[in-house]
Amino acid sequence: MRLFAVFIVLLLYCFQCDAQTPVIDSLKQVLKLEQPADNKLSVLFSLCDEANSLNNKEVQHYATEAYALAKEINDPLQQSLAAYYVAFALQKAGLLDSSLQIVQAQLSNLKKNKSIKTYRRFLHLNSTLFVRSNKYKEGIDGFYNLLRNSEESKDTIYQVIAKRGIGWVNMEMSNYPEALKWSHNALNTAHTLIAEKEYAVIYSNIAAIFNNMERYDSGEYYINKAIIAARKYYNLSALANALNIKAGVLMPTNRMTEAEQSLKEALGIRKMIGDPYYILSDMNQLAEYYLMNKQSDKAIEICKQGIDSATHYDIPAKLYMFYHTLSLSYKAAGDMKNYSNTLEAIIALNDTMYKKNTSEALAEIQAKYNLQKKDNIIIRQQFALARNNYFFYGLFILSALISVFAAVIFFNYRKKQKFKLAYLLEDEKRQSVNAIKDAEERERKRIAADLHDNLGVYAASIASNIEYITNMSDAENKAVAMRELKTNSQSMVSQLSDTIWALKKDELSLTNISDRLKIFIQRIQVSYPHINIEVREDIINDLKLPPSQAFHLFCIMQEAVTNALKHSNCSEIIVVMRGDKNWDVSIADNGTGIPDEKKAATGNGLSNMKMRAEASGYNIEWINTEPRGTVVCITSTTN
Repeated sequence: MRLFAVFIVLLLYCFQCDAQTPVIDSLKQVLKLEQPADNKLSVLFSLCDEANSLNNKEVQHYATEAYALAKEINDPLQQSLAAYYVAFALQKAGLLDSSLQIVQAQLSNLKKNKSIKTYRRFLHLNSTLFVRSNKYKEGIDGFYNLLRNSEESKDTIYQVIAKRGIGWVNMEMSNYPEALKWSHNALNTAHTLIAEKEYAVIYSNIAAIFNNMERYDSGEYYINKAIIAARKYYNLSALANALNIKAGVLMPTNRMTEAEQSLKEALGIRKMIGDPYYILSDMNQLAEYYLMNKQSDKAIEICKQGIDSATHYDIPAKLYMFYHTLSLSYKAAGDMKNYSNTLEAIIALNDTMYKKNTSEALAEIQAKYNLQKKDNIIIRQQFALARNNYFFYGLFILSALISVFAAVIFFNYRKKQKFKLAYLLEDEKRQSVNAIKDAEERERKRIAADLHDNLGVYAASIASNIEYITNMSDAENKAVAMRELKTNSQSMVSQLSDTIWALKKDELSLTNISDRLKIFIQRIQVSYPHINIEVREDIINDLKLPPSQAFHLFCIMQEAVTNALKHSNCSEIIVVMRGDKNWDVSIADNGTGIPDEKKAATGNGLSNMKMRAEASGYNIEWINTEPRGTVVCITSTTN
């Protein structure tokens, strides 16, 4: 009840509180000083750049003051930049039409200055307004236009923003594989401090996609990175979004207390900055929380207020979300009449959204079809005219006789070839079956030996620990032996679990292997808090591997990460998995590197990694990088 009351207060007063960060506090102090108009305008623009962490009324105030000052000093480009911040503030206030009018007018004025950053700012805001208005086709076209402009201008930051936007639209349209592809593409575009400020939103989008795909381990991995990035760069809007998404990741795994904490912190932040579009998202998240806690009456009340607010602010993209949660709430409450009425409203809304987003595309297809139809009519008319003027029947008959004779000879030849080919195929099939049986038998023996060798060592060590504990009286040594016993037991369970994970599947995708590695990293990360470990995916085509090959690849990656943690003295490990026509994996650290004599030796598990790579037909190599560090590269032999 308390959380519900907090949210109602947020809804009524979300635009009345201030938000402060160290950067904003410093800029406000500078603004109070007496200074020339040019300097004051620069400070106002810097404050507007912090719009994602400012209360929206303050953004509107600073943007309006900047516009008046730019007009006073008669600088058209500065006026355009101030107009952008005014439009941005209107968007945050939910006044999408007013914001769009300013954006469209400024884009027209800046046509001759397409290379400047302000023009790209308006392109981005223009696309965002379309998406918020549920016009996905116009939105994605706008982001592609922004990407072309930023590539021509060599602006890598807006390339990141454009690719992030394309991924966002695909996520809103539930096209999750395409959304993941563009989001990872955005992460791999630039690696500068300025680009990293955009990562919080990208990580949040990736986490939301994984959550919708019910891949909660990956969702939690990326949402934690989003929260870290948002806090690091004081992006309060991104932090609130990330905390809400985290709640959505936690609730399906029944971690309700943690989910409630995330929601409360997000509500507090949103109360400071305000943005109807995201406030509506927060309301729906809270309704889902109450629904999962069997408080359907509270969920129904929030959904009704959300529908009213989305209608008031004309944000149709959020209506479907509320109607969906409302229908589930009525069903949970046993109110089947209202449940049925809500389903009818969803169907009507879907029809409206479909027509809105596809009418232009259908018109374009229809125009192309009509043009092609006219061309086909002309071709048929020309053919009919040529046929009517054809008088060489004798040549036609002779050609027909020759064709028949040739066909008889050809079919006889084909018949003989078919018998011969069938015999060869049958023989090849027998050989393939025998080869598969031999390969399966070899693999079974190899796995049995692998389990015997590895698990046998742990079992022997456990037996030794037990005997040692039984016979000793020294409490301190007994505690050491107990810790070693626990470690060996956990290692046995982990190795057996990894083996079963691989072998119980007919095939495993690169994404499956990546997710398994993330679980391993989360398990060992607590022992190395000073080392940053990241797993990045650039998987265009999620290739499938046989279970034994997938298991070998996972073990090689696991060994590479473990070696880097134990022996490289590094502070960062980056794992990158790529997949398109072929696949490759790299594990890079910024440590001390591997001396050449150790590459040739058998230490650090290198020989075991080589053996697994050879058994699976992979190429593996260790490369020392400059000025420091090592990269382990694994590729398939077809690369």
